Amino acid sequence: MNTLAHAVNRQASQSPKNVICLPLGLLGFEDAKNYALLFNPQERPLMRLQMLEGAKRWFFVVRASQVLPDYQPDISDQDAEFLGLSGPADAVVLNIVTLLQGRAMANLKGPIVINRLSMVGKQIIPRNAGRFDLQHPINSGLKSKTQPDHNPPANWSDGIASELDFWDRWLSTKGLQWPEDYKRRLDPNTPVQPWYEKILDEIPADPVRVLDVGAGPLTILGRIHPRKKVLLEATDALAREYDVLLRKHGVIPPLPTTCAEAEKLTNHFAPGMFDFVHASNCIDHCAEPFLAICQMLAVARIGATVLLSHEENEAEHERYTGFHQWNFTVENGNFIIRGKGQTFNVTELLGSVAALDSHLENGWVTVHLRKLKALCEEPPSRN
Repeated sequence: MNTLAHAVNRQASQSPKNVICLPLGLLGFEDAKNYALLFNPQERPLMRLQMLEGAKRWFFVVRASQVLPDYQPDISDQDAEFLGLSGPADAVVLNIVTLLQGRAMANLKGPIVINRLSMVGKQIIPRNAGRFDLQHPINSGLKSKTQPDHNPPANWSDGIASELDFWDRWLSTKGLQWPEDYKRRLDPNTPVQPWYEKILDEIPADPVRVLDVGAGPLTILGRIHPRKKVLLEATDALAREYDVLLRKHGVIPPLPTTCAEAEKLTNHFAPGMFDFVHASNCIDHCAEPFLAICQMLAVARIGATVLLSHEENEAEHERYTGFHQWNFTVENGNFIIRGKGQTFNVTELLGSVAALDSHLENGWVTVHLRKLKALCEEPPSRN
C-alpha cells in the first residue's frame, strides 16, 4: 500500500465527528479502547481525542497534512489488513500533539490511522518512520496553555453540600411541597408510569432489566408492570451520603441506591446488561456529562433505549453554582451540551453508535438514544 497523504488531504474538510475505537489502545494507554474526537473552533487546527473510559484523559491531535503538506506516512500491508482498509481513500490519519513552552509538537513517528467507514483505528509505526521526528514543531496558532487535569472543578464539589441539604429537608418534611412524590418513591408496589410502561411494552425481554442513573436516595421509577417482571437497579454518585440521611430519618428504601458515578458505570455493570437506561435531571450535574452518556450507552444492550430528561440550560438558570456547570439544549434537532468553554454536539458525536431523537418542549430537553452497536466493535481478523 502506498502513502496515505492524498487520502488525508481529501478528508481534511470532513472532520469525522464520531466515536473512534482503538482495539489495541494507544502507547501507554492500552486499556482505553474508545475515544471521541472533539472540536473547538478556538483550537483549530487541533482537535481533542477524549478517552471514554479508564483515566478519561484527552490528547490534542491534528491532521498533519493540514500543517505539514509533505507528511506521507507509509502504512504496512499488515496494518492495512488489520484496519480493513481497501485503499487510501478509506483512511484518516491523526497525529498526537504535545504543547511544550507554548509550541505545538506533533508526533510523526506514531500516527493514528483510522478506517473512516468503521471508525476503527490503530496507532502505527510507518514503514518510513525513520524520515520523521518524534516531536516536530507545527504552527498551530494556539496561545500557550497546558492540559488541565480532569478532576471536578471546586465549584462542582461545592454542590454536594447543597444537594444533601435539599434531600435532608425533603426527607424531614416527607417530600417538601411534593408529598405524593415522597409516598410514591417509598411504595414498593408503585406501578410503572404510563410513559415508562409504553417503553417496557416495546421490549421483547421478560424480565426487563432497567437502570436508573442519578436516582437520588429513592428512585422515581415504578417497579410493578402489569405484564412483565421489572429488575430495577438505581445508582447515584452520592449513594453513601444518602444512606446516612435515610438512617437519620428512619427511612428504609424499598430499593437501595448503589454508589456509582455516571461516568464509571462500566466499573459496576457489564456492557450490554440493561434493556432500558433512564436519567432525569442529573446528567447535567455530572462533572463530565458526555462521558456519562457514553457510559449509559455502554451498559445498554444493542437495540435498547437510553432516555435523558433534563431542564434546558440549567447552569445558566442557576448562575453556574454547585453542580450546575453544563447546559443541555436542542438546536436544529441536535442534542447540544455546553459548558466550561466546550460544546458537544452529541447527535453528531454518537451518530455512528446510536440513533438520537431529541426534543425541546416547555423548557425541557428529552432525548431518546437507541443503541445501534457497541462503542467498540471487534477489529478485523488477522491471518
